[in-house]
Amino acid sequence: MKKKIFSFLIGTGVSLVCGELVLRLLFEQGAKFNNIPLRDLKLQFFEKTSQFDPVLSWKPKASFKKIESNLLPNPIGRKHFRNALTTIEHGMRITPNTWNVPLNSKIRILALGDSFTFGGEVHNEETWPVHLQALTRFKVFNGAFNGFGLDQSLLSLEPLIQQTKPTAVILSLTNENIYRTVKTVRMKSFTGQPVPKPYFVFQGERLKLMNVPIEDVGHREVESRFKDLLGRSVLADFVMSQIAFNYWYGVQWAEDFPRKYFTREDPVKVSCAILSEFQTLSKQHHFIPIVLGQYYWRDTRSKAPQDVFTQKVLECARMLQIATVDLWKGLENLRQEDPDEYNTLFYPGHHMTNRGNLWVANQLAPVIEEKMKQ
Repeated sequence: MKKKIFSFLIGTGVSLVCGELVLRLLFEQGAKFNNIPLRDLKLQFFEKTSQFDPVLSWKPKASFKKIESNLLPNPIGRKHFRNALTTIEHGMRITPNTWNVPLNSKIRILALGDSFTFGGEVHNEETWPVHLQALTRFKVFNGAFNGFGLDQSLLSLEPLIQQTKPTAVILSLTNENIYRTVKTVRMKSFTGQPVPKPYFVFQGERLKLMNVPIEDVGHREVESRFKDLLGRSVLADFVMSQIAFNYWYGVQWAEDFPRKYFTREDPVKVSCAILSEFQTLSKQHHFIPIVLGQYYWRDTRSKAPQDVFTQKVLECARMLQIATVDLWKGLENLRQEDPDEYNTLFYPGHHMTNRGNLWVANQLAPVIEEKMKQ
């Protein structure tokens, strides 16, 4: 019996060593024993393009230019990278006049939101603010940033107003940036390190800003000694990135986000109050407020209900008499009537493609042009 156990252990050990050697040759890892998931995450643009801010927690660097990688799982779980040229100037992603159209510099549009507006996974010239600029021939500024909640967009607005002097401000809503308003931290990938962020709570009927000024917690490299050691194996990385991608890279979605990092507020109620503040600022600074409802990709076979958060917050905007552009109906019609075309608008499960961002700009342009005539 002992011989069988010993033989089994020896055989298993030899198989694992052989598998490790074969994959090291296949993936050109050689004799490098650095932590592979950590190396992959360092290729991503989020940490490189952002800097600490005592009010926002993170914001775009003053300047940055590089082709950056987005690490993503594909439908069967295996990791892959998607590259995009990201250029930041004066703390905002650039909006190049790619088609050299004459721009009316007297009308200036500021776009706010999260990665759907900033342009996750696409090049500088492929974001919807750039397409909107080409269609309307008005100067458009991209003041959005990755991972922002609606609260951070509001807090970033006044400095951006001073910088851009906008005629109109478009505030983009997504299910996620609404939900982030009740989170007190952002969880860093792989390490699981909580990074404090600003948030609002209600004091009576008014919003009270919490967690500001924010303390810079720095950066922790690894989550645990076990994960650090296992991450140095090509075989372990190959298996884990296919069968447990979210765990392996520490991806935190709403369903497994630690409950202790949530406030007790209703994200819709907080977001509606943020829109009221947005309207107040529009009167103080004399710009036209516009709210845009954006949506994540949905499987064309899905019968899941519509995005309730975004719909409810858009209704608040209408009650405040703020102009709204809701993309839900157009996207749903396309998803049902022409699923192949619908799928070209998104990277599956992720952000919008260049084609998708052009579609967004085409929905926005008539509303913007009409507002500028008033």
